[in-house]
Amino acid sequence: MKCLYCAEEHIKDEATVCLHCGRGLLRYKLSLLQKEVREIRSSLESLQSQQAQEPYAAQRRPTILTFLPDPKDKLPFWQHALDVLLSAVLVL
Repeated sequence: MKCLYCAEEHIKDEATVCLHCGRGLLRYKLSLLQKEVREIRSSLESLQSQQAQEPYAAQRRPTILTFLPDPKDKLPFWQHALDVLLSAVLVL
């Protein structure tokens, strides 16, 4: 971590006071945590709005198209076939 006041680079993440200049780092850490909480809340709100638009999407049964192998995957076809069979057994 880097001190905001004196730009000292070698400060442990657990430190509450800079050893070089003696200033407190708690306010800076609190601002970082508040920023992270805001980002998490915005992500949660976007997920909730998506769920509100499609409330029954999670309850739908999977179609055969969801079991087709993705061309980007490097897995062999037999492994995809095994996934399909296991999924069919779990659905039944």
